[in-house]
Amino acid sequence: MTDLSVEVSQPLAEARVFRVVTQEQYSGAGEKLKAIKGLMQKVNATFDPIISKAYAAHREAVAQKKNHEGPLIEAEGIYKRGMLGFQQEQERIRREEQARMDELARKERERLEARAAAAEAKGKAEKAEELRNQAATVPAPVVQIETPKVSGVSTREVHKAVVTDLKDLLQGVIDGKVPEGAVLANEPFLNAQARLQKSSLNYPGVKVVTEQILSSRLS
Repeated sequence: MTDLSVEVSQPLAEARVFRVVTQEQYSGAGEKLKAIKGLMQKVNATFDPIISKAYAAHREAVAQKKNHEGPLIEAEGIYKRGMLGFQQEQERIRREEQARMDELARKERERLEARAAAAEAKGKAEKAEELRNQAATVPAPVVQIETPKVSGVSTREVHKAVVTDLKDLLQGVIDGKVPEGAVLANEPFLNAQARLQKSSLNYPGVKVVTEQILSSRLS
């Protein structure tokens, strides 16, 4: 072990067997805290420069990586947007063609139904039934457009939730229609309000908890 390792391990060994049950022990604990603060300063002086250099090197490496991958990410985005745009345009064309084919099938069914009605009016029941059967079985072709298959490239759907009305969402939680996990409490905000308002904080469902924290410093 290094000299510093020995120095910092000694206070812990002493603290584990130390008890504060008398005035003298209370004062002694205070002195121990000041000694620990001194050792903490020594640890900081030893390792903070190393950490600073490592952080600076890390930051520089991250910046260099970002500079090099930036053009690649931009190029990737351009190709992806182009391919997605192509897919969406093909789907638009497919829907339009499907609507056209559906309309043609509908008109054909109407034509056959009209012929069936005319045949029935002339007393040709058998012919009318045949025409109605034909109308019922007029197919509506399913239009498909195949996009080129590229190895290693795939498209998937990603679903995201967008809160359009927070009050409605909260009411859904109250009514049991939405899990509570959908509206996690903003604890940093609530803690900040507790520090600001202290015991006067009065939010429904929130209580102020006061903790005593002992601080120490080198005198």
